[in-house]
Amino acid sequence: MGLEIDRQIDYNYIDKPDLLYYTVLDEQNRKIIKMAKRSNFDKKTEIDTDVDYIWRINRETGEVHYAKTTSTGIKDLYSVLPDQSPTHLVSNFEGLVLDIHEGSFFYRANDPTNQPLSNVVIDDLVESDAAIKEPKEEDFTTVERRRLINYWTGDPYEADVEVFDESGFDKAEERYQEKVKRDNLRRELKARSFDFSGSLNYFNEGQSVVIKDSYESILWADAETGMILYKSTDYTAAPKVPLSEVSFPEQAIAEYKGKLSEAAEAYLFTPRTGTIKLDKDSGASLVQVTVSVDGQKLYGIEKGGTLVSFDLEEGLPVHRKVLEESDVYMINYMTEGKEKLLYFKNSNGGSALYVHTNGASHKISEGVEYYSNIYYPELDEIYYLTAYDSDERAGTLYRYQNGKSVKVSDHVHDFYYNESSGLYYIINYDTSQGTGDLIRAGDGKPEQVADRVRVMLEEPVYVLF
Repeated sequence: MGLEIDRQIDYNYIDKPDLLYYTVLDEQNRKIIKMAKRSNFDKKTEIDTDVDYIWRINRETGEVHYAKTTSTGIKDLYSVLPDQSPTHLVSNFEGLVLDIHEGSFFYRANDPTNQPLSNVVIDDLVESDAAIKEPKEEDFTTVERRRLINYWTGDPYEADVEVFDESGFDKAEERYQEKVKRDNLRRELKARSFDFSGSLNYFNEGQSVVIKDSYESILWADAETGMILYKSTDYTAAPKVPLSEVSFPEQAIAEYKGKLSEAAEAYLFTPRTGTIKLDKDSGASLVQVTVSVDGQKLYGIEKGGTLVSFDLEEGLPVHRKVLEESDVYMINYMTEGKEKLLYFKNSNGGSALYVHTNGASHKISEGVEYYSNIYYPELDEIYYLTAYDSDERAGTLYRYQNGKSVKVSDHVHDFYYNESSGLYYIINYDTSQGTGDLIRAGDGKPEQVADRVRVMLEEPVYVLF
């Protein structure tokens, strides 16, 4: 028989400290965090009220980081340890950048720069639209002297006749209505505001440091060392969106964000060096980054798909080296003491999976299904699907280890592996029923475990994307 602890709306059980955190709503519809210990579920401790969101729970210590909204509408970030009072950390909090490491973290502050959306649009049609007036029928009516025939007598005669240019009027009306739409759009753009991204900050040892007033994206971050690579744009120099390319406000926002992303430049911050703008030799063109587990190597993809590596000396990327000239689009550096860099290249209209180790690259396979590739660090093995059929939702499963790929099975829909139970996979998938046969690979001949299986419950692993 179960024990009802409370009428909760969400919960998190922390196994090591033997705690249960959960949230409830009070009569004013305020969210409240409560805690109960497994040793005494009848005793509930109220942690805080007016909670907006739980951002992170440390499963080792039971420490909770959460945001709550103030009376002015802004959010503050707090932390609390079991049996202690909450501690206020930062104000104007908008969100974490990656995870928290022993109390240190990067975060985004809610410091938006509001301005009319019209400020990011250049009106390249203002002069031509000023010349467009609402058409009047008299402007398209002319008087012409024509030879006519009397209907009753059949005798010819001449007379002045009004001629209306219907086609010209319709075209002018169409141009005018398009101009009216643009005028409405101009008013909407002035009425709508555009919020630039909030500031990028680093919290360490109880203090916050503003890294950048605004930024576009994060390439890589390590809260432990305080090192972060990010992309930022000078908004005053960023190209604006021509009005002629915009039909509605949301399109203007999307187009402008795209231009900001294209114009963004790479920066590096560490507590020791502060913020440094990177040049070509130190990674200015990087669009994707990962760092080796020992912190000595930085790998990245530059614009155009060039795969490069850098040595990290005192936190700075130096000694740029090209590993692949082009067509690389995804990397994932694998740790666990294995000096391997796994990456994907565009190849023959599909994807090819490569591994870079000991200073050289080796192609694992062509035609790899990008979304179904998993690395298992405990055995240094990669399982991947090729020849994936999107209609059958299945492909051919291979295992790669020690430089060699071995075929496991055809018609594989899904697979799962762990060291204790081995490899399992689903074949003969029926798309109409959403089920298939579950197979255990075993040491010898594969054996069927069950039929009509929908899904396998899996543990976290390293997915290659």
